[in-house]
Amino acid sequence: MRQILGLWVCGLISIPAQSASTLVWVESQEAGSAALAEEIQALAGPTELLRILTGRQAASDLGGQALNAARLAWRQVRLDTVTATLDQAEGAFLSQPRRGDALRLAEVYSYRAATQMMNFQTKEARNTLRGAAVLGQKSLPSDLINTLSDIWNQLAALPQLKVEISLRTAPGARLWLNGKPWDQTTSPRVLPGRHLIGTTQPGHHPVWQWLDVGESGGRAVLLPQAPSQLAPVSSQLRAAAAGNRGAADAARRTLGVDGLVLCTLKLVVSRYDARCSLYSAAVQPSTAVASFLPGEPLAAHAARIWQGLSTAQTLTIRPGDLSGPGAHKSNTLAWSGIIIGSSSLLISGWATLQTRALHQEFRSTAQNNLELATLQKEGEKHALIADASLGLGLVFNAIGTYLLLRTAKQNRAVDALTGASR
Repeated sequence: MRQILGLWVCGLISIPAQSASTLVWVESQEAGSAALAEEIQALAGPTELLRILTGRQAASDLGGQALNAARLAWRQVRLDTVTATLDQAEGAFLSQPRRGDALRLAEVYSYRAATQMMNFQTKEARNTLRGAAVLGQKSLPSDLINTLSDIWNQLAALPQLKVEISLRTAPGARLWLNGKPWDQTTSPRVLPGRHLIGTTQPGHHPVWQWLDVGESGGRAVLLPQAPSQLAPVSSQLRAAAAGNRGAADAARRTLGVDGLVLCTLKLVVSRYDARCSLYSAAVQPSTAVASFLPGEPLAAHAARIWQGLSTAQTLTIRPGDLSGPGAHKSNTLAWSGIIIGSSSLLISGWATLQTRALHQEFRSTAQNNLELATLQKEGEKHALIADASLGLGLVFNAIGTYLLLRTAKQNRAVDALTGASR
């Protein structure tokens, strides 16, 4: 069996006694497995399987705290404090990067460039602000517009010469570039400078690192590591993904989740086919499917899958609907069969009487009469008509009666469902 390479836990948590979570397990070695799992997780809630397995809490955000202090110091025009807190924030972001730090480091560069402008270091400020643009910052912080708008506009007018970087990761893992997922099948092209690259794979430790890209490009290999606690859980989920309902319920209880979504992802010709089933203790399993092209954004497809799994399919019928077309089965076909059958029986009776009359006439006619041959043929013809009509009449009457009884039974079921009477 192919190795399971995508899984994620997502939950909606209010208080510990009323927590609800859904585990999404994608069985595939295809490149879109982690991306699909993470997109569904983003819709369902922020519970992580890795945290369930290891019990680790998120590390304190020292860089974010220092950046907040730098913002406050800038508003208070304490430039020495701004510089000191920016040094702390930059050091924290560079030493232990995580998802989202690209834009936060870009903001550090923006405030540093503003401080340099206040100290009449225009050239240094331009180079620093360029680093913010390289990291993907689209606009200046509101309190820096007056100070940096001229330089920012100058940088935006410069030619954007991008270079290609080569990133490699484990099959099924998801690549990230400057805080955004890179789900394309081609290598990314970026501006020379410092970039945040990373890879995530549900149930594994993510890898984030800074890559300094030169004029000739850059390359990196990123391999997320699985914790030892994942092995026994993955074997349970592997069996569950193969269609074992008992294994699905056992894995759900082991992880303490309320729902278990088992997905398969296969590359068929030139498209991915995803099929997901939701197992929970409260309802019967539900299934949703989606197809998408390699490199296609998955947000919309994941939303359709999640909606198909989590939305109950209901049908409401009201007594007032009974007057509408199709509310009850029609008896037209049944009565048509009975009419045709009855008509055939009438024809059979008439042909039988004709055959009997011809037989009597045949017996009373002299043996040397020339009409004997004609009477014999007519008698045989009417006898054949009588037999055939009798068989058809019995068949059509039986079919019509069966359809009439079945339609009446179905209509009684509709009446019982809607509370109507006929």
